Amino acid sequence: MEGFGAACRQLPEGVILTSPGDINNNGQVIAVGTVPEPETYALMLAGLGLVRLMARRKKAKNAG
Repeated sequence: MEGFGAACRQLPEGVILTSPGDINNNGQVIAVGTVPEPETYALMLAGLGLVRLMARRKKAKNAG
């Protein structure tokens, strides 16, 4: 890609750009990382809690 000079960078191995944040005046793609919402963490913790509860019940059922 001629004309872009040192500003042209390749993505690291295994990284796929699914949606660009913006394109600047030089034609460079501005990639913006997403930050999970607090609700995402709450749902993940609730799910882990349910898995723990199920494992605890199964262990108690097998022991007694």
